[in-house]
Amino acid sequence: MQAMRPAEDRALGLIEVASIPRGVVAADALIKEAVVTVLVARPVDPARWVLLFEGEVEAVQRAAARAAERAGDRLVGRLELAAPHPQLLSGLFELRQPEIDAVGLLETINLADCLAALDRALKAAEVELIELRLAMGLFGHAFFSITGEVSSVEAALEAGRTLAEGRGGFHDASLIPNPDPLLVRHLLEPRSPFSPFP
Repeated sequence: MQAMRPAEDRALGLIEVASIPRGVVAADALIKEAVVTVLVARPVDPARWVLLFEGEVEAVQRAAARAAERAGDRLVGRLELAAPHPQLLSGLFELRQPEIDAVGLLETINLADCLAALDRALKAAEVELIELRLAMGLFGHAFFSITGEVSSVEAALEAGRTLAEGRGGFHDASLIPNPDPLLVRHLLEPRSPFSPFP
């Protein structure tokens, strides 16, 4: 699937539901509520249903609100992100192999906070996304890794961490100034953001 590149009036939305049946009901309500493009609608670990969608900002907000209402007390995460960074979108659908300098990693306890923190990190400093991992094999957690000059990675991680802490989803973060070449090789192994670890 080609990565979407929304203009300023476009948004990316995410709904995460801790129930497969309730998640499917929320998906149906979301699709009926507003004109949005569903990018991902699937179960993920641990027994959660994830909806990732895009559209005009107002449509994404309406659809997310309706889906959240139908999810009720099973809602785990919600995000409406206006004008998402292009690298965030690429990380969802395309494999990247940037030159590796310093490496920064940030982990959250849910998908919505990870995507929000990644968007903030990418907009805060000149860094490149290495990997984005969402839920599968992570018991519902998510993480991203970025690269760039040490000061840029540090600034990006701080921006992402601050946002994730404010949303209540921050778990941990690390900075590796000069990663070993063997580690770099493993970081660049291609995989889908939603694929389980081998």
